[in-house]
Amino acid sequence: MNFNDPVESWPEFPRVKFNRDALHPGLIVSVRSKSTLGTMIQDMQEIAYQRYCDKRDIEYVAPWANHNGLLMQWPGTPNWAVGEALAQGSVMTPIEEYEREMSEGLIEVRVYEVLGASEADCIRACQNWLTYIKGQDYDWTAYPRLFFKTRFMNLENSRIPGLRRLGAIAAGSEWDRWCTEGAVHPYQMWEPRIEIVGWTKNVIPMHIEQAAGELARVPACPVTVRNITADCIIDTRSDVVEDNE
Repeated sequence: MNFNDPVESWPEFPRVKFNRDALHPGLIVSVRSKSTLGTMIQDMQEIAYQRYCDKRDIEYVAPWANHNGLLMQWPGTPNWAVGEALAQGSVMTPIEEYEREMSEGLIEVRVYEVLGASEADCIRACQNWLTYIKGQDYDWTAYPRLFFKTRFMNLENSRIPGLRRLGAIAAGSEWDRWCTEGAVHPYQMWEPRIEIVGWTKNVIPMHIEQAAGELARVPACPVTVRNITADCIIDTRSDVVEDNE
């Protein structure tokens, strides 16, 4: 890079960034993305949760996130990345890429800490992700099942016993290798297991918000994560630079 070039040609520094002093391995990253896929997941979550609230006569609050990942460091380095399930499979995305997309307004991010998890638990969860999840293919079969369940009918309410049994497992079957599984399952692989979302086998982003007490659930679930976004994200986009002329 030639710093004698005009300022306009320099790479723009991120206006929204992670506070690296507040990070530690094993944090759960929740993302609100404006991508086509993210919007689709958001829409299906909202439909499902609206039905859930109506059925239980509780106030509806729209789920916020449509993606999750697990924060960790690149093996053998101090550099940070998010282990996440994307269309191309389970990969590690440098947090600099997150900072670029946050600064451009493409995504918003929240950060959650797993309550009761020791430093060793968090490191072990990251190691589990690297050993057992990294490189896995994405489970695309969950999409048509989730779409069918949220858009057309809830098999759990069927009058046919066989369909009710099918509907008891979310979207008709237990899916795997989705983004939220990749964030919570590494904590559950070995003893001592840490249950973050223990009430369903098919976790989706809104369940992290329920685990944080941000979305209602009946019966109430234990609070297992804490929102620490204010400590972890620095947003300077609202700063006003005075004109010195």
